[in-house]
Amino acid sequence: MHHRIIALLVTILVPLAAGTARAKGTPPKATAAKAPVMALAKAVPDEVKKTVDAFVGRWRFEGALTQAGTTEPLRAKFVFTCRRVAGGRAAACEFKAPFPGSPPMEEAQLWAFNPEDRKVHLFAVNTAGEVHDHAGTWKDDQTLEFDPLKTTDDGKPIEDSLVVTWEGPKLVRFDAVTSYPNGSIVVFRGSGKRM
Repeated sequence: MHHRIIALLVTILVPLAAGTARAKGTPPKATAAKAPVMALAKAVPDEVKKTVDAFVGRWRFEGALTQAGTTEPLRAKFVFTCRRVAGGRAAACEFKAPFPGSPPMEEAQLWAFNPEDRKVHLFAVNTAGEVHDHAGTWKDDQTLEFDPLKTTDDGKPIEDSLVVTWEGPKLVRFDAVTSYPNGSIVVFRGSGKRM
């Protein structure tokens, strides 16, 4: 009985003493957090690793850009370089493509698989002033197909489609089509070989 009375007094008096101390301006003692804390580093899921591994490396690319009003495609050879970032959860890539008759086109890209929405995301910005925010899915072990991206070009609506296909671990193909409301299209087809 004596122990119960002491326990009861401790239960009542300790919070009361803490409240009195706070009232006098004494800060309360720190206690262990009870709310869950977000993990700052987690193991990399297989789908994330698969996406990053597919891009990481140096690729020697050959590409052709065909647009309305041209008889021959613009061709370029360039190096596409991708490295692991964010603890292996994304691939940061960049290239500088010297298309004839115009300044080289530079682009920076971030590729990542999001386990929450089960989509591969591509965010890209280039010297033509384009900003792309694509989302797509792995259709099979070698094909990434992105949802059509509805955006604008100089205020006019356009739609971008993109498919990336691997033909083994050292060969990749990009097929991108931009469609305009007047029916014209711009097509980029390129293939890269991992060096």
